[in-house]
Amino acid sequence: IAGMAATKLTGTVSNARFPAGSVVQVVRSENLTSTFNTTNSTPQDTGHQVAITPQFSDSEILVQLHSIGGQTNAGRSYKLRIRRTVGGGSDTEMSAFHLGDNSAGVHYTQIGCIVYDAGVSDTQERIYRVTCGTDGVGTARYNYQSAQSKSQLIAMEIKR
Repeated sequence: IAGMAATKLTGTVSNARFPAGSVVQVVRSENLTSTFNTTNSTPQDTGHQVAITPQFSDSEILVQLHSIGGQTNAGRSYKLRIRRTVGGGSDTEMSAFHLGDNSAGVHYTQIGCIVYDAGVSDTQERIYRVTCGTDGVGTARYNYQSAQSKSQLIAMEIKR
């Protein structure tokens, strides 16, 4: 329309402008490196992580992991963990599970994990990282067949 000018808005949006349940921001990390392997029964850091700094101290963080992983020995299990570090300090296990394999052959599977972190009470950076290990036998593999399927780690800030 003739005579109208566009104005660029800058600054931040106030907390009151986001209704409960609004997605405030999304941060994604794609693991482009090769498969991570470990023979350790204590879950080891895979190097795959995502960092998010909440805009509001009363938010919640939804973390989603999508990957392929497994164990090189049939009949053994695979440990996967998502850990959170806040402001470079405390480290907390947010999710933990074992994938068991009762088959006679080696088995790798699609992995999906969701963590809902309702413990946000400040605006310090949070780092969510993936660790994996074995049950003591064989090799655990994370981001298996990385050339065909990249692991995704997504963090979303949700307005409470």
